[in-house]
Amino acid sequence: MAPFSRSPRESWHRQLITSNAQSCIFGSQPFETFPFGTLRQATDSYIVKKKLVPNTPDCDSKLVDLVLDHAEKENGVKDIAVLACLHALSRSAGSSVLVSLREEYATVSANPRFLRCLILSHYANPELVPRNECQAAEALMQLLTGPDFLGSVRLLFQSLVAPPNPFILSVTYLSSILKSVQFEPIFRTQLDTLQHHRKYMSLHNAVSWLVAISNLPQSSMARMLMTSVIPYSGVWTAWKPNYLRLVQWEGGKFTKSQRERLCRIFDLEGPDTSGHSHPALIHSSPACFEFIHVRTQDPGLLHRLLRLLDNAQRIPGGYAVDLFIYLFVDNSNPIDDHLLSLAEAILDTKSDQCIQAILQWLSNLIGFNNRMVALTKILPMLESHTTLQDILGADISNDVVEVMLSAQSEYITMLETGMGENLAMNINALGKAVVTATWIWPNLPPELPQNLERLPSQETLHEIFDSLQSSQAPTKFIKDYLKVAVGGMHGDAATMLAAIRRDIKFWGNGVDSDRAHLAVAISNLSHINGDVHDACLQQILVEDLILVRDISPTISADSDSSCVDFARLLARRVLLGRKIHDCWYGLLFSLLLQRADDLLVWSAEELPIGPWFRWLEDVRLLFPEGGRLAASDLGFTPLKYTWWDLLASKYMDALRQLEVMHKRHGRSMRWLWFQEVPDIVVLLDRFQNPNQPSSPLEGFILSCVQPSPHVIRLACTSLSALSSATPKSQMAYQSLYTRHKQNGRGWPKGATEALAAAWRESHGISQSDQEGLRAFASLMGLKIPVDDKKVHAARSSLMRDHGKLMAMAQSLEEMRSQLRSHDGPKTSAFLRELAVDDEEPVSLSLSIPGKLSGCIEKVGEQQWELSFPLTKLPSQTKRAAGIDNTSRLLLVRVSFLKQQPAFCIHLYPNDDGGEGNHGLWHVKGDMPDGRVCWAKPTLFIYLLSRALCTFFLDGRRPDLESVHGIIFSILEDPAAHCIVCFREMGCKLWRPTVCSGSCSNIIQRAPLEVRAASLVSDPAMLDFLLTCIHAAAANSGSNLLPDCPLPNIANLCNIINSLPALPATATSTELLSQIRGSADRELLLTWMSVQFRGCLLSAPTGRRIPAMPGVVQFLMLNSDPARERSLVMNESSSNNSEGGNVMFYAPPPEHLWRLLTEGICTITVDPAGAAPGVHIQLMGDPKETTTTSGSSDPGQALAHAQEDIGGAWRNSAMKDRKVLLACESVTPSGETGSGSASLMVVVRYIFLCPPGFVPPHMRVVGDAFRKTFEALRAGTVLASKGGIAAR
Repeated sequence: MAPFSRSPRESWHRQLITSNAQSCIFGSQPFETFPFGTLRQATDSYIVKKKLVPNTPDCDSKLVDLVLDHAEKENGVKDIAVLACLHALSRSAGSSVLVSLREEYATVSANPRFLRCLILSHYANPELVPRNECQAAEALMQLLTGPDFLGSVRLLFQSLVAPPNPFILSVTYLSSILKSVQFEPIFRTQLDTLQHHRKYMSLHNAVSWLVAISNLPQSSMARMLMTSVIPYSGVWTAWKPNYLRLVQWEGGKFTKSQRERLCRIFDLEGPDTSGHSHPALIHSSPACFEFIHVRTQDPGLLHRLLRLLDNAQRIPGGYAVDLFIYLFVDNSNPIDDHLLSLAEAILDTKSDQCIQAILQWLSNLIGFNNRMVALTKILPMLESHTTLQDILGADISNDVVEVMLSAQSEYITMLETGMGENLAMNINALGKAVVTATWIWPNLPPELPQNLERLPSQETLHEIFDSLQSSQAPTKFIKDYLKVAVGGMHGDAATMLAAIRRDIKFWGNGVDSDRAHLAVAISNLSHINGDVHDACLQQILVEDLILVRDISPTISADSDSSCVDFARLLARRVLLGRKIHDCWYGLLFSLLLQRADDLLVWSAEELPIGPWFRWLEDVRLLFPEGGRLAASDLGFTPLKYTWWDLLASKYMDALRQLEVMHKRHGRSMRWLWFQEVPDIVVLLDRFQNPNQPSSPLEGFILSCVQPSPHVIRLACTSLSALSSATPKSQMAYQSLYTRHKQNGRGWPKGATEALAAAWRESHGISQSDQEGLRAFASLMGLKIPVDDKKVHAARSSLMRDHGKLMAMAQSLEEMRSQLRSHDGPKTSAFLRELAVDDEEPVSLSLSIPGKLSGCIEKVGEQQWELSFPLTKLPSQTKRAAGIDNTSRLLLVRVSFLKQQPAFCIHLYPNDDGGEGNHGLWHVKGDMPDGRVCWAKPTLFIYLLSRALCTFFLDGRRPDLESVHGIIFSILEDPAAHCIVCFREMGCKLWRPTVCSGSCSNIIQRAPLEVRAASLVSDPAMLDFLLTCIHAAAANSGSNLLPDCPLPNIANLCNIINSLPALPATATSTELLSQIRGSADRELLLTWMSVQFRGCLLSAPTGRRIPAMPGVVQFLMLNSDPARERSLVMNESSSNNSEGGNVMFYAPPPEHLWRLLTEGICTITVDPAGAAPGVHIQLMGDPKETTTTSGSSDPGQALAHAQEDIGGAWRNSAMKDRKVLLACESVTPSGETGSGSASLMVVVRYIFLCPPGFVPPHMRVVGDAFRKTFEALRAGTVLASKGGIAAR
């Protein structure tokens, strides 16, 4: 042995590495080039040298070890080693090696490499890897790399029919490979694509092999694999279509559009998508009828339908399929036996041309052109198809009649503008076809074939149309002839044809060009009769050539303007004494008569003043009244001439002014010529005499005149009505004019419109004045009628003006009084010079004090009326006292007739609607409940009426000065006395209330307007109080709502939630109208008004705490009267007249109602800290206490708020806000000030803070709180600068 010879193992490794087998393994060379011989020889040599016996365990062990060793070598490939040894390994060892190789490559996603090795293994050891396993591997390779996905799937499953080695190609392994290539979604997608495009033949080819696989045993590998990866195979295995039909459809010559429209028909041979596994959808009822509209769900109809499509495909050309689509796809009528029979009969003709004509007829049932062409083709074609005659005969005959009549009617219309040669030829062709098709005659009206037989021949029509090429052709007469001969109108066609031929012959004799031109123009006039035409043609031959040349252009133009010119031409010759032939009069009259409806209108709109009057004179000269041809027949009536003569003789200057105005704006004066504006003479007189004096009102009306008939009509109506207006109507005009000038300066346009409407409806305004006022208002741009908003605006503006006037009168009266007191005689002389009334107020009764004579007036025997101005009473004071904010005057009427005191109370203008006598309240002992006279019940009337009763029942002899004094004192301080018993309240209050429980019971019998006045006067305040009650009720605490009259506290939330939203701008009356109607609601409001006796209102502008944006602020002017009295006494004893300090608290929302109604009893303050522990004890029960954090710093107090009022009632505007109370605290008398202290606390401000709000520091807002507290002590927090009322 040579010292360097290789061992058999090394030699084997070397031969494998140098065998060039790697290129086949890794895919760069085809399988056929694999060096099986070289590898087999190397392995056999190794076996011989090692003295091994193939297919024995020892040989298997050595070779397996050799394979594993080769894989570790440099450039060693395990696949090649396996293939080199595979022929010498036993079956079990070879299978194990391949399985090991499969698992190894599966873990590194190298399945294609194993499959290539498996394919080569078949050639290395066919017994170990038979042909079907090789085919399976090849199919898997194609799935992994090839483009034919569906073919590869079919090949794979077909190769698995003969069971392969379950160890090498197991179901699990096959499933994993198919899963790695996303077999199921791809397979499903490709099948869905074929089905979507209705390629059912290709689809069937792609799934038909599934039937053979489904017939295999359940345990077979192919069946198990199919079940695993194609779970929906049942749909495809059950599908057994008419395959020949599928081949016809997919290979047929359908256009793309036809295929798209036939898709639902193709679906009938597709798979059963209903899930019932029928051989095809056509066998699955009712699913097969889902997209096929049939009259009855009979499967036989669908089978006939498919056979019809088969027959349509066999007919050359594409119209048979188009007919099928039109009848069964596009047609909205359901498929039934009649429709199928019709299609079968049409297709039986097997003539594409016939089918095309029928399709054209069927598909053009609207309009007649295409139908006429189609019928012309159909009628001769059906001559030999009796079946179609029976089916379509009635429909065709009806359509022939309709089409012929429509075509003839359209042709007659067309002749108005042209000749319509094509339509005439088509009508002629259809008529001849009907005449020839005698089989249709029984279904036609008897006269129709007879009329159609009289149609002119085509030669005649060609002769007629050819003659039109000549410029001298008698166009009008040819059209008349065609209307009769082709259009079917009544007339003697033969005579007319003969006349046309004579006319053509006449022109052929030759006429000079000027005369010929005129003759052609006259012949083209369609609206002159034959006699005039013939007379003119005869006269042309002998007429003066100059006249011929003058007439010719006017006749050729044939327009409104040419008619005016023609009349001017003839009138000029008449004025010159020239003779005119009657034919020209007749021709002009015919032209004018044809335009009688619009010629006069045109001339009125287009002609200037001079040509207009000349044109009128020309017509009157040529056609005098009483002649054979009269101008009145043309609309030029004597009545119109009377008006025109008046204008020409009297108003030429005015007409010229109007003409300039109208020309400037491009308008016509037709309205003037036809006297369309009544009373126009009024305006013409003003324009004709511009220097005539006029009032400012008339000047304004004339300045509004514009070149518009509507505006001019308004101006004339206004001027005419103004000239005869009554004094009251003149006052109305002046009032509207004055307000119009004030527009934009405090007097809105809507108010002026309401004022105009009011004047029109005023008593004493006549019908003519009403029309004049309406016209005058329209000139000013006002609209009538008006809505409530405009009426309100007018009322507000009038009241504002009234207030200004009253203020001016009061100022004047004060000046007069001062001057008279200084020097009476000189003052009287000065006032007389100024025309100012200076009469002394006469006291009609000695009982009227002189100083009160200006505000007390005697109105009857022992009756006086006392007036008190309310204009300077602050709106918040009015609202708290129950006085409507619009009230401007308090009127109290008192009577002492027969020594019996009586009175009534009214607020002006709120109670200005009463009529008749006053219903005075007679003082006899019982007290009024707020209803006095016709006045609406209010809190203030309730208070004042009971105060007057108390005053009169006092036993003292009353006098007017005392009555005035008591009323004045109530106006000065309405809350100073109990509203029931008129007992003094003992402290400063800001709203009237009761003094005791007994008075509370009495007021509950008053009207709701009185009981709820303090609540509904401020919608925001009522919203907040309802929120407080809702929060207490929601916490199920009856102890938080003491003395609540509603038996079920739990239902209280529902009652509150039933209330509507409370708009901030709503008035008391509006709120009450929405709340009324529910006894529970009214009971709730009554209880609230009795329980809450403080005065709470939305903080007025001057008292709002600054630097608190978005915060709703309420000001508690006073709390419960007893609480206020206690606070006053403590302030007096402690010499703290400027009010107390400010403390802030944020209590739980459910405690707010009791805190507001009962107050805070005591507060114990820890003197050490900035955030002391504050113990709030409710007034009602000392055991009920709550602990919260309070501070002199609002931010610190708000930070300790436990919750917000997020649970407010349903329509509340106060949701999701935190409540912060700003209280005035006063140290009670006797406190030392050391250690813990008890404070008297009264709520003064309530702040509803939005989320995220940070209160300002006290150094910013402290002064505002102190000023408010000082104003409360001084009683000036709501007072106006001028005082509440003046004596």
